[in-house]
Amino acid sequence: MTAVPSALLLGIAALLLVGFAAWLYLGVESRVPGRPALLGLRAAALLLLLALVVNPSIPGEDPAATAPTPPSRWVVVDPDPALVARPPEGVLWDQLLDRTTEELDPTSGLARIQRERAEGLTLEALRAGTPAERSTPAGEALIRLAEVGADSLVFLSTLRMEAAPLREALTRLPVPVRIVPIGGEMRNVAVAELRLPSTAPPDEPLPAEVVLVGEGGGAGDSIRLRIYSRPFDEEGGPPAAGAADGGVEGQDPPGTLEYEGSHPLPTVGARETITLTLPAPTGEGDRRYLARVELEGDVFGADDERVRVVRIGEIEGGIVLVSVRPDWEPRTLLPLLERASGLEGAGYLRVGPDRFLPLRTGAEPFEPMGLAGLVERARGAAVLVLHGTGEALPAPLVEVAEAHPRVLHLPADAAGARIAGIETRPPIEGEWRLDAELPTSPLSPYLGGIGLPALPPLTGLMVPAGPVAGIVAFRLRRSPAEEAHPGLILTTEPAGRRAVALARDFWRWGVRDGEPRDAYRNLWSGVAGWLLASEAMADRRTIRPEAHVLPRAEPLPWTAAGWEGAALTVELRPPSDTEAEGPVIRRDSVTVGSDGRFQLAPLPPGRYRYRVLVGDESVGAPDQAPDQAPDRPILGAPPVGILEVERFQGALLRSPLDPEELMRLATTEAVERRDPARGRPLRTHPLPWLLLLGFLAVEWTGRRRAGLR
Repeated sequence: MTAVPSALLLGIAALLLVGFAAWLYLGVESRVPGRPALLGLRAAALLLLLALVVNPSIPGEDPAATAPTPPSRWVVVDPDPALVARPPEGVLWDQLLDRTTEELDPTSGLARIQRERAEGLTLEALRAGTPAERSTPAGEALIRLAEVGADSLVFLSTLRMEAAPLREALTRLPVPVRIVPIGGEMRNVAVAELRLPSTAPPDEPLPAEVVLVGEGGGAGDSIRLRIYSRPFDEEGGPPAAGAADGGVEGQDPPGTLEYEGSHPLPTVGARETITLTLPAPTGEGDRRYLARVELEGDVFGADDERVRVVRIGEIEGGIVLVSVRPDWEPRTLLPLLERASGLEGAGYLRVGPDRFLPLRTGAEPFEPMGLAGLVERARGAAVLVLHGTGEALPAPLVEVAEAHPRVLHLPADAAGARIAGIETRPPIEGEWRLDAELPTSPLSPYLGGIGLPALPPLTGLMVPAGPVAGIVAFRLRRSPAEEAHPGLILTTEPAGRRAVALARDFWRWGVRDGEPRDAYRNLWSGVAGWLLASEAMADRRTIRPEAHVLPRAEPLPWTAAGWEGAALTVELRPPSDTEAEGPVIRRDSVTVGSDGRFQLAPLPPGRYRYRVLVGDESVGAPDQAPDQAPDRPILGAPPVGILEVERFQGALLRSPLDPEELMRLATTEAVERRDPARGRPLRTHPLPWLLLLGFLAVEWTGRRRAGLR
């Protein structure tokens, strides 16, 4: 807007304000003495208020001019863990520091990406630091830095990150950015995944898959792959707890060599899967498998190994879930039952007449299991869960279900309900909501205080064909005017206990935050507790890591079924300390959540022997006096054992992004900034405000004396 139109608009505004004051006093108010003076005071106050709105500069020094101005150009550093790589031209972290020094000037600010935000720091502080243990999203941090006043950005990064979020952020960035890549394609091979069954029978060959990722190779380059195994509680293998990262030199013997072979180095961006059959393990118990790759000139040692633990022999008890039809329920239900009971679990989906595919990948089995093997697993389970059952359930599994002492049935039709011992009509589709009136049952304490009718509706209700010979946990109805029917029935038979769900899609509760998820957790925790209540195994509780091998730089998840709300202390010692008398590496005090879980802060890579205490007494210690024993039963393994934090760091699994392609996305031109106004802004001077208050006060006093309101 030019100066002439601006002045014209201000003049019109001033005339309107003065005209309003004149109309008020000369045309509306009563004729009283002193009207001209009162009119002048009102007009002066309005004109002064208009001046304060416009805020022109007046002679004098601006008080804000002495305050330090934030830098308009920022150099942003991404402390990617890939910066510990050691290519021939030098460690990437040193290259980053050198390039940062070149980019900085006296008017530039320096920031480091930290947890999705940009954290300002000095060059000395950056030099004293190290690369981050885990990478954080960079795009949002750049946008936030631009929003607080940056005119331009210089982004230094290895660019080994997910492409879509960064590209999307660059298109939204309101200021220009220049991307400076650190490093590039490097010579490296990584064991991206080691896939083994979580359980395996002894004296049978063990299937395995190793997924390799590589870059920086040439024609004829090959890698050496070795797989070792040993009992998990045996010494040797990874570096001692807290040891620095690096290559594999100096490690203890990792165990028995199970496989050795040469393979081509994968090309950039490709993931090569090597399928192997390892020798049959002997004996029973947890066995640790380590896959290690070697490549001449490898620049990054933290991704050369992966570790998995296989339970050789049958799991004692445990939860076995068999699903006859694909559905969301098993994947939502099985982890919850594991946490609620403290038992290990395995799930299987029927994919053929006698073939069952495990429901999980990674550390879980990935080879289909035959019907005979699954029947043996189901027969030895502490809790058997049958999902989607009907006419399609094989007869051997029907026989196991009829004789098993603890079964949770989630049938798909009347035939599946008949297997559970309840005659029903065919499923009635529609939306079925929980009745607000909760029957008295063992599950009442778990569902009390929840707005039952507000929970997501269930579907496919099977109405019992006759009187219910069991305990109704809750009822369902389609509308307030219709009759309510049982939704979950608890029965006790000579063979054992049965929990039978007569509706489908409980998973809708589990995938929603708030009260629905609480209801899902409480319901199935109560069902698991009721099924296990009559067994001697319910006289134990469990506290253990959720896995034998946990990832580095991540919070360590633990399960503490039966200890909800308890205050515990976890002591970590060297793995060789079998008597719990050696030095304590770390001692953490935690409170178990309402879901029976807690987390420990990340640990350095290594092996640790843990022990859990309540006060000064070990939880569930054999010498614990009866009067010291907790008032609830203990489920699962005793809270002493070994855990391992894997040294694997997948920073080089992604190839670096193309900086030129990213720069083409960041097309924002420099933002035009106005020169700061010379002189002092009117609003910063106290005199106009005092005059405004004075004009209003004198006018108000004059109006009252003249008899005006």
